[in-house]
Amino acid sequence: MTAAPPVEVRALTKTYGDITAVDNVDLTVEAGDVFGYLGPNGAGKTTSMRMMLGLIRPTGGEVRLFGRDPQESITALEGVAGFVEAPRFYPYLDALTNLQLLASLDGGEAKKRISEVLEVGLLPRHAPAARYCSIPAPRPQASDAGRACNGS
Repeated sequence: MTAAPPVEVRALTKTYGDITAVDNVDLTVEAGDVFGYLGPNGAGKTTSMRMMLGLIRPTGGEVRLFGRDPQESITALEGVAGFVEAPRFYPYLDALTNLQLLASLDGGEAKKRISEVLEVGLLPRHAPAARYCSIPAPRPQASDAGRACNGS
């Protein structure tokens, strides 16, 4: 028997009165995948993520995280790293030190994965010593993506 995928979304929908914020989204993210959720402002990215993390209830459809429904129990979020909108780092620490600090809180293998995160380009190659605020404007959440991939 194969394990359930980390993220499985079927017919996910969210409406607010006559406004459809998320319209019948299907998505599967398999183990080992790195997935970016891209789209213009107002496309429903944040609303979708909030539903996936159990922060708001969908109008329709279903979400499964490792086979568990986040609407049923907080335990569905066990082993899940996610962020919505403006997560914060310590602005007085450089990007590498921020990742090292967050990895040390994990207690697992996260610290060993920092170089992988830097290598795949989630942070610019020159950024390990850069301040978080110096990450280029189109990529303000690159460090946050690195943190999520890092397991922190």
